[in-house]
Amino acid sequence: MKIIFIQNYQGKRVPDKVYGCSYTLYSTPDLATLYNAAVLKKAGHDVTLCKIKEKVSLPPADIYLINSVILSFETDMLIAQKIKNKKTFFFGPYPTLYPEKYLKFQNYFVLRGETEHYIAQAILKPKATLGVSYKTNKTVYHNKTAGIIKNLDSVPFPARELDNERYFNPKLNLKKFTNVLASRGCANRCYFCVPNSISWARELEWKKYHKEKPPVKIRSTKNVIEELKLIKQQGYDEFSFIDDQFVVGKERTIEIAKAIKKLGLKYGILARADRLLDADVTEDLSNSGCKYVDIGAESFNQDILDDIKKDIKVETILEAIRLLSKYKIEPKINIMLGTSSKESKAIIEDTVKKTLSLPSNYCMFSIATPFPGTEFRKVAEKKNWIIKNDDINPASVAQISYPELSNKDLEQITKNANLRFYLRPKVFFVVFKKALSPKSAKLYTKLLLNWLRNFKK
Repeated sequence: MKIIFIQNYQGKRVPDKVYGCSYTLYSTPDLATLYNAAVLKKAGHDVTLCKIKEKVSLPPADIYLINSVILSFETDMLIAQKIKNKKTFFFGPYPTLYPEKYLKFQNYFVLRGETEHYIAQAILKPKATLGVSYKTNKTVYHNKTAGIIKNLDSVPFPARELDNERYFNPKLNLKKFTNVLASRGCANRCYFCVPNSISWARELEWKKYHKEKPPVKIRSTKNVIEELKLIKQQGYDEFSFIDDQFVVGKERTIEIAKAIKKLGLKYGILARADRLLDADVTEDLSNSGCKYVDIGAESFNQDILDDIKKDIKVETILEAIRLLSKYKIEPKINIMLGTSSKESKAIIEDTVKKTLSLPSNYCMFSIATPFPGTEFRKVAEKKNWIIKNDDINPASVAQISYPELSNKDLEQITKNANLRFYLRPKVFFVVFKKALSPKSAKLYTKLLLNWLRNFKK
């Protein structure tokens, strides 16, 4: 069958479908789409990607699929309405949480949760497949869950060959770039957190049938290294592990790092600060070509960290940043303002000042958003913290307002904090130096425009 995965890039602000909870600053490969495309390609179907950047007609196909997140819901539905009398499948975290919103017509179907282990059957016999929601006449049906994938090594590598866009990461050396996912899920309990969209979809589906988060699943070291060898053969020079927690076990981490060093790839990771305190691990990451680590610090106030169930000490975060700096790995610090009703202007100002004092050239101050499906959402609804605002944008728009910290306070403080961080001479000139070449200048100009759009109300 002819199968098309639709990738929607319309609009001035393009939703980031890798994480699903923000707008794109710079594009990266949509692994949720590429994984599912690989499964269907392996099953013998004619699979292509269609990137919609303008108002154009959709090419003909037997089946269409759309990876959808909360920020892309409206535009995804507008595109789907152009499809007449053909099966159209939606997958991703938002369809998993609210299937009914997508089932407008009887040719629409929702694939819930983690999809690679059942998508090949679902596109042929959706009504008879676990994990599928569908509509018959006016009645919506939800088949029982398909569960989670028990063995991630059974999933084929993402079909990167279908995506001819050339991606770059400004935190690396601006060479050909891709994403890699070595595990799914996170065992920690931060009550506001929305993980990458693949892990989030599996978590939302699991929680419908269980009281706790799904178990973390990790790919074997051998399987991860095989994929890294493949992306090297495909011409990629750089990549990012987008696992919510890449550092899982010292031996595994060091073995993967040594393989990366042999391949000559440059990369970055996401990691909790408490997984970065082993100097052997940090040194091996540095020696293997790890250039940055994204750390979710959230706050440098212990009361706030305790209230949001971060389960970490401020001293631990500071020590991890010190170690990374010692081994010449750039710590990219993420601060989430407004996660707790205990936060005040004074507490935030202290966190901002401490962030400015740290050895980092990259930081993102954003506003905590009570996304549907999170514990934060339930608490915020119960406490009446949520305010009505149709513009969901954690970079600049507050969906919450506390008695001592209003939504307008949060928006202004966040904007000022980002400007204070990036307009410092030492940080400004690091970015300026990277933007000197024609290729870099074009990318950084686009990144700057996207950044400014995020702050435009």
